[in-house]
Amino acid sequence: MRVYLLLSVPILLSGCGLPPAVVIASYVADGVSYVVTGKSVTDHGISEATGRDCATWRLLKLESPCKDEPAQREEPAPVAEGDQATAPPPEPGETAPASSAPHRYLVLGSFGNRANAERFSGEFPNVKTAVVEATIDSRTTYRVMAGPLSDEEVASLRAKLAAENRPPAWEFLAALPGA
Repeated sequence: MRVYLLLSVPILLSGCGLPPAVVIASYVADGVSYVVTGKSVTDHGISEATGRDCATWRLLKLESPCKDEPAQREEPAPVAEGDQATAPPPEPGETAPASSAPHRYLVLGSFGNRANAERFSGEFPNVKTAVVEATIDSRTTYRVMAGPLSDEEVASLRAKLAAENRPPAWEFLAALPGA
């Protein structure tokens, strides 16, 4: 009897021993989740537990199942209506340049989790970066911004992101307040 019990444990743990209604409901929930988000209910649970973007189907493509970087967008992420993308304020003791010409900034990534944004920002120790909170459609996003940047710095950062197979940064111009 004990042998039968030990043999049935893997079957029960795999879901084969569940009632058909529960299995069908699970398949329906996963199907709806895949259609809406591209990830299964289990993938969402793993993502929530790890604080990263995880999808087990990436294993089929021989990729890491979890990614820190945001999903690549065809267009830059929108700014909430009435909001405006602005440059981070100068550090204490630092003065803003007198030039009224706009400065170049790159948004290196957008994250749903501040800790991931801070970690990603730390990958650029020689670049002035800031994690900026943005709320879009009632959803908080943490953007890693770099700047102001020279043409050479923009090219260098874009090359670093491309070499690491990360989504491309999007650029914007902004004049510093009072400039």
